[in-house]
Amino acid sequence: MSSNTMVSLEEQREIEQFLYREARVLDERKFNDWLGMLDGGIRYYMPNRKVRKPKSRSDEWDVEDEISGDGELGLLSDNILTLSMRATRLMDGLSFSENPMSRTVRMISNIEVQAGEEEGSYKVYSNFHLNRKRLEKDNCDIYGSRQDIIVREDGELLLEERRIVLNATVLNFPSISLFF
Repeated sequence: MSSNTMVSLEEQREIEQFLYREARVLDERKFNDWLGMLDGGIRYYMPNRKVRKPKSRSDEWDVEDEISGDGELGLLSDNILTLSMRATRLMDGLSFSENPMSRTVRMISNIEVQAGEEEGSYKVYSNFHLNRKRLEKDNCDIYGSRQDIIVREDGELLLEERRIVLNATVLNFPSISLFF
């Protein structure tokens, strides 16, 4: 996010509340409510993170060099149809990796909001910590960052794009069945 266009405190707070509500809705497993928070043309993706060694001592450590780019294989690449199908599988108990369902707590922090390229759109950067517990001993903590585009349509905020970048290069959880 290279732009640095400020937004009003009211807009900042509104976006923060949107993200906090999204986390609560997902933790409460209200997947239909969550789907209602998404734009119909959503792009929801998680690139791979790779270990990168510097070429020399003077080589800069740009985080983007560690992230797979467009056209490269990532961990997730969803749209509204595949997100709806994933949510339906969870709600119907058809997802083997989530039967019984995980108990989750999402914490969202470090929220930065900038004006988007179009009127009524916002570029939003945030960090997350997702604690997942399932069955008796299945427990993991997932950390990462998100870059979102949130748009206002008919006065309502909707998530139009989400790029999820995990802090880990190796997944410490059994499946990517959760939403970030």
